[in-house]
Amino acid sequence: MTPAEGPRADVRLTVCIPCYSADGEAIAAAAQSAATQLPERSELIVVPSGPASAITAELALPAITRVTEPTEPPGLVHNFNRCLALAAGDLIHILHSDDTVAPGFYAIILRLAEQYPDAAMYATGFRSDRDVAASTHEAAPQRLRGADAARFLLADERHAAGNVVLTRRAVERLGAFREEYSFCPDEEAYLRWATLGGVAFDPVRLYVERTHAGQARLATWRHPDFVRTYVAARAAGARLFDERVGAIERASTERRLASVAVSVAQADPAVALALLTALEEERPESRRSRRVRLARLAARRRTVLRALLWRRRLKAALRRVRT
Repeated sequence: MTPAEGPRADVRLTVCIPCYSADGEAIAAAAQSAATQLPERSELIVVPSGPASAITAELALPAITRVTEPTEPPGLVHNFNRCLALAAGDLIHILHSDDTVAPGFYAIILRLAEQYPDAAMYATGFRSDRDVAASTHEAAPQRLRGADAARFLLADERHAAGNVVLTRRAVERLGAFREEYSFCPDEEAYLRWATLGGVAFDPVRLYVERTHAGQARLATWRHPDFVRTYVAARAAGARLFDERVGAIERASTERRLASVAVSVAQADPAVALALLTALEEERPESRRSRRVRLARLAARRRTVLRALLWRRRLKAALRRVRT
């Protein structure tokens, strides 16, 4: 498929799919899921980068799709920012190329935009593609501001980054993704945008996140340099708020890194310990949390590791039962 004509001036909603993985089937599925429900005054843009550049021109994509030239230089953050630069809409959704949106997602987003016109972002809940389909409302929509918005963006299990739709005014006033944080743009930028009007959220789970193979998903997290960059970026975003947000940021970062360390410890305890050490070196003034201490103990004691893995499987089973 060749690039179509340029963006229209009357676009209300832009859906951009940044592609840096060469999984053509997933890219096509993401595009199709959006195209089947886009309202009038919408555009759908596929922005290839890296390995995806070789395949996007050959995909059978919906007729509405505009495929751009590849991002140069390639890379996740450059790709995300190119999506923002190309988008003509008042509302901009960066739909991850390995996810999909369930029917009704964009109708809910537009309804939230009407109900909360001064919010900076709009979101629904998300679910795994392995979960039973769920499209009923779990609770009423709400506006999240300040520490509540930060808790949602940093720590809430209903937030998956791709489930958030941005407003153009937030990006224009507060800037795009900061490219110096090449490993982890999502939370830092979303925290900044949230200061402009918070997040309007409907918990109905209409964003569908693709389930990845466990260890493959942790490949980048195995590097202590990544951990240091990630922790620094999260802290930089949290400093835009008050100390309550700083506490949320610290707790959510520790929880995520401790979870990664426990997973990595199954195959390589030394790497797991190095990841936890990188976290502590980045924050020498912080007290070591119970969660981090337990993860460190699990990397050293197989009995503790087995107990934590059993607890994790039990929690996952209970979540599946609830859904």
